[in-house]
Amino acid sequence: MKRNVKNISALLGAALSLSACSDKVVFYYNKDVPIFEKNRITCIGFQRLDSHAELIYQEGFKNVYTEYEEAMTYKTILEEHVETIKDKDSGLTFVNYQETVAFFDSLTPEAFEKNNLFITNSWNEASYNRDSCRLEGVYLKDDILYIHEYCDYKNKSISAFWVNQCYTFFICKKITFSLYAIETTDLFKY
Repeated sequence: MKRNVKNISALLGAALSLSACSDKVVFYYNKDVPIFEKNRITCIGFQRLDSHAELIYQEGFKNVYTEYEEAMTYKTILEEHVETIKDKDSGLTFVNYQETVAFFDSLTPEAFEKNNLFITNSWNEASYNRDSCRLEGVYLKDDILYIHEYCDYKNKSISAFWVNQCYTFFICKKITFSLYAIETTDLFKY
């Protein structure tokens, strides 16, 4: 009897602690919208892709790819725009879309059986900050997918060129949203 009471007490304590965690605010989007631990969703294979050219936003680009064939159609568009460029300031030579095309080449049809591929729009980042951010988590609240990252700004070089970056990961096919937003928590202290 005492053992059953202890087990029930332990289960109740665990349930209460889990419910308390679900109401924990993880971050505020734009300082106004609280995002809670209970809003967290699972993402698989999170990556940041770098390119020396902005993603191509024309027919074929989508933020969410539900089928392998759709992703391969967009990969073909990127391959048509692959070119070697030389940075005038640094004199360095780059191949744009090389990393992005390699990412698409690594995809398999099986990856799309239970999951959709998500790709953010691209943004510019100074090369010395290209590795400064890391994923904290992905959340879904009020039909908006929130990507939360921590930023450290640990400078790894002092070069003057810019890179275009985007995030990519897989999410369950059951998850739907109409918008996405990226929130950065700056951990860097001057």
